[in-house]
Amino acid sequence: MGLLIVAGFAVIATELVIRAAGMRTEQAPAAVPAAASLNLPEGSRIVGLVATDDHVTVHVRLPDGSDRLVLIDPQAAAVTARFVLFGSPPADP
Repeated sequence: MGLLIVAGFAVIATELVIRAAGMRTEQAPAAVPAAASLNLPEGSRIVGLVATDDHVTVHVRLPDGSDRLVLIDPQAAAVTARFVLFGSPPADP
């Protein structure tokens, strides 16, 4: 039992020394810019949104009923691509 107490104190002491000396190799995540402008016409609606590790895809319905996909790079807070979806839009229930 005494051996476990000594081992526990050794682990805690080691962790305190590592934290105090800043010896961790883990890096804090990079700050992500707060906003990216989509520059959409008034009356546009966001229909869907999908986020992955390296980009965000926004499905937008424009006032004329057409759909568009907008790809955003969250690290740069910039629109990287726009895709126009062809075909008839689904009817709203």
